[in-house]
Amino acid sequence: MNILQFVSKQTAGLAAIMLLLFTLSCSKPELPLTAPTVYTYWIDTVGAYGFVCGGVVIDDGGAPIISRGLLVSKHPNVEPTPDSNLFHLEIEGDMGRFYGIFPINELYKYYYVRAYAANEIGMTLGNIERFLSNYSVYIKPHILKIKGFNTYTASADVSHIPLQDIMQQGFVWKAGINESPQLDDNDGFTINTISDGMITGTMSGLIPGLNYKVLAYVVINNQVFYSPDQSSIFAYSFPIIDLTLEKLSSTSYLSTGIISNLNSYFRMFEVGQLGFCYALHPEPSLSDNVSYAGCCTFESFSDTIKGLIPGNTYFIRPFVHLEDSLFYGNTQTISVL
Repeated sequence: MNILQFVSKQTAGLAAIMLLLFTLSCSKPELPLTAPTVYTYWIDTVGAYGFVCGGVVIDDGGAPIISRGLLVSKHPNVEPTPDSNLFHLEIEGDMGRFYGIFPINELYKYYYVRAYAANEIGMTLGNIERFLSNYSVYIKPHILKIKGFNTYTASADVSHIPLQDIMQQGFVWKAGINESPQLDDNDGFTINTISDGMITGTMSGLIPGLNYKVLAYVVINNQVFYSPDQSSIFAYSFPIIDLTLEKLSSTSYLSTGIISNLNSYFRMFEVGQLGFCYALHPEPSLSDNVSYAGCCTFESFSDTIKGLIPGNTYFIRPFVHLEDSLFYGNTQTISVL
């Protein structure tokens, strides 16, 4: 073997080694096959008697998808699986999104939805999503009771709605008889707590002489639901208390007060103290001189104001306590000579 033959033989061997190394460096190792990756991604209602739910296969695990679909359960302690489910819907396809439509058999019941996907390695169950079967939430009619003058307490039954779903609750009201009150355009709204399945709240600051519509509301999943039945209330006028004065002597006067707009509404309230207050300034109050009447009736109440100082001008007005509200009447003046 001459030198040229030797070099040629060595070069060929080296080339073969280099080719082998290049081939090994360019080939990728085989990845192990795994079960698919799937998520439950969308739930919505379809009218009052059905719902749509969906899933998405984001990774097939390296093998073709042989089965995918949706599972539904309605019991919180029974996870939706192929062996324990209320509905099982198989949907053809490979990777990507898919959805199915299911019927609703019961109102105000929870459904638990789960997507699944399988390949030759195995099946993967996605995340569980929960929702209320009917989002037309019904709030049972509420009751209004008079608490004070133009102050009402209200209650509404929401015991059939799971407490953990209610994000906010209360009452809305609006003056007038044609339009229903809403959270964004009402005369006022109150946010209250729930106790024993009942919303309770207080409405105050109503304008006397106006009719109001009142609705209960709850917020579920950022959606507002109102009670189907509206209650109407009337904001009564405050009592008008007239004052008459009869001079008994140069320093004493008989004062008499009477509610001129007396009606049966006022008689629902407990009558507290009645009397007259007087001072040297135009707006006497209970912090000034007070003369309490001995007769606590609506028809009339009287008392004698004594000991007025000659040379002074006094301002006198009657007052009435009804429940926890204090009302003053019209003011009159007395110039003591």
